Amino acid sequence: METAVLAALAGLLGIALGRIWDLRSETVRWRRDQRVRVYEDLAATYYATREPLLGLAMAEPGTPAADAAAVRALAVAADWNRGVVATWFHGSSLVTATLRQFDAQLSCLFDKARTSRLTWEEFADEHRETEGGLEAFIEAVRQELKYPPLKVSVKVPR
Repeated sequence: METAVLAALAGLLGIALGRIWDLRSETVRWRRDQRVRVYEDLAATYYATREPLLGLAMAEPGTPAADAAAVRALAVAADWNRGVVATWFHGSSLVTATLRQFDAQLSCLFDKARTSRLTWEEFADEHRETEGGLEAFIEAVRQELKYPPLKVSVKVPR
């Protein structure tokens, strides 16, 4: 009888430990999936900001066209800021540190586009630093996810 009770207790203990292990594994996977989703969304939002920024940069400052372009750029900027905050919540310290610099570069590009009328070539020159920020962000994400290094180049040649 004692053997049967011990066997039943061992079986229950095994089930309980297995369930705890499953919960832990699910939590780790969920957190990783959240990070990947947040990082992907932020990169996609960055690409969505380029066209409104280009329109803003090519408009004469102080004109109704520039004001309309600024409104379009600020609408996308709200999505960008939401992605930045989501990355602060879910991202690693490596990725958030890289994002801090990337965000500052994008803000500088917005300020330049808002205050100066730029040609396509001038915008491309100003935009290169921001593209470098995206490359650094992607490399930091790949490092966090323990993916092999991959030289990413998003810079568009002139």
